[in-house]
Amino acid sequence: MSGTKKESHWIPFSRPYDGFNGDFSVYVNIIHGISRKRQKQQNQIFKDYEESKVALYNELKKHSKMILQNGI
Repeated sequence: MSGTKKESHWIPFSRPYDGFNGDFSVYVNIIHGISRKRQKQQNQIFKDYEESKVALYNELKKHSKMILQNGI
């Protein structure tokens, strides 16, 4: 009976690659999440810098006007 039935023990190449593909997808998602977090931090730093620059400029402008008006 075993002579008439052919048994196959090979695994298609697509099976191992499915696992690699899944692992790669997880890796890409992790890297993307990290890069988005860094981008948000960088955007916050730029926003804080711009707000500080504008506040310092306005303060300097205000004091310059006071100095020119008072003749100091």
